[in-house]
Amino acid sequence: MSQMFTHITLIGFFTALAVTGFMIALKISDHPNARSSHAVVTPTGGGMGIVIGAVAVMAALTLFYPRFDIAPEVKALFGLGIFLAGLGLLDDVFGVPTRIKFIFIGLLSIAVPLITGLPLALPLGDTVWPFPDALAHFGAALWVFVVINVVNFMDGSNGLMGLTALVISAALVMIGLLAGVSTAAIFGLLLFGPLMGFLVYNLRRKARIFSGDTGSLFVGYMIAVASLSLPAHPHGERLLYVGPILLLPFLADSLLTMAVRARRGERLMAPHRRHIYQRAILSGRGHVAVALIYTGLAVICAFGVIFGGITEMLGSGAYFLGFVSLALTIYAVAHQRLKIRD
Repeated sequence: MSQMFTHITLIGFFTALAVTGFMIALKISDHPNARSSHAVVTPTGGGMGIVIGAVAVMAALTLFYPRFDIAPEVKALFGLGIFLAGLGLLDDVFGVPTRIKFIFIGLLSIAVPLITGLPLALPLGDTVWPFPDALAHFGAALWVFVVINVVNFMDGSNGLMGLTALVISAALVMIGLLAGVSTAAIFGLLLFGPLMGFLVYNLRRKARIFSGDTGSLFVGYMIAVASLSLPAHPHGERLLYVGPILLLPFLADSLLTMAVRARRGERLMAPHRRHIYQRAILSGRGHVAVALIYTGLAVICAFGVIFGGITEMLGSGAYFLGFVSLALTIYAVAHQRLKIRD
């Protein structure tokens, strides 16, 4: 198994490394705007390296490791991810109105649970509350929609999205293998090597390229689907909290920042720089330092998920709320300390 993992990871890494380097040469430029954390024009579309790297990993799994027998449903879900990456590439090159992107993401989010299946129940310690199908479908579609957009919102600082997603993808591989949910393990594996190849160019004080919507929409989608597949598995009724815990650093920053802005009466779709990571950069902290802080938080969440899975605490509502309380506390402290001018 370790030899296979190394082989697949190297294929994804070197493919992404080559394709991302090629995208730098194409010079599809990202111009700073009101929500940017950078001040100079930098190549974008580096997410193509992640996408093509993931395609290479899928091909390698199919050709070299046929015993995995990747299910048609997994291939269909992956195909939808490629479609979403194509939408992101169009936005990076030509620009796509936000409303149009939301419509496509919304339709895709509604379609995904029809393939993954629906979350089975709400785990509350020794008991579980079964979900009505309509509520389960709505919640699953909302989860996919929110995660795609949250990852996109958080992709504004060098290395932040890629390094945090790298930790999440590794955790999804491990929890997928432990729980016997192949979709989560495969989707995590599809991201792991390609993200490392992309980060060679992006995790720098001055990034050589950004992922653009091509990468952030694709990565967000892959994580959303992988984490949704866990509670939708016939034996995964106690895995509902895996996705929310793994994504807490991003969810807390995005959703709580949105709540603060709504309370202030700001237009939520207007460009801004109020995310905690943006405030940290504006206060003088470096991009790499900020990326490492979020990655450290992601590592804590990943260990929490794996520990909770091994000890069977993961199905406890109190265990989940403990992580939520920690995220709220960290956000409140950071929000207070990182003051910015209006």
